[in-house]
Amino acid sequence: MREARILVVDDDPDYLEVLAVTLAGAGFDRVATEIDALKAAGRIDAGEPVDVALIDLTMPEMDGAELLECIQNASPSTECIMVTAVNKAHTAVTCIKKGAYDYLVKPVPGEKLVATVQRALERKRQLDILELGKGPGSL
Repeated sequence: MREARILVVDDDPDYLEVLAVTLAGAGFDRVATEIDALKAAGRIDAGEPVDVALIDLTMPEMDGAELLECIQNASPSTECIMVTAVNKAHTAVTCIKKGAYDYLVKPVPGEKLVATVQRALERKRQLDILELGKGPGSL
């Protein structure tokens, strides 16, 4: 599933580049970046297909938890991974309860980031298969 569409949202342009380069180095060639959470929400609301969104928690205008909710409402099949410097268990649990696939604390080793994205994509693939099986005549 290397053709996966990944959206990385972070207000730090340097970290955006690090994540994009890490994912590209792992063979993901459809990585889009967005420095503005409101613009990211607009892209999702406009129907831009995204398989996995990597979301920073602390951003101006709209925080990552709000963006997570927007994505979950507009595109429930998009797997969201929070990638943040906020290392608080309560915050992580809140994000998971709101639908985040995982919660990673910066700095995230490249191997861990890639493995988490791969697991999220596999989960999405399995859920998509289950959705297809819910068509007419299925049990």
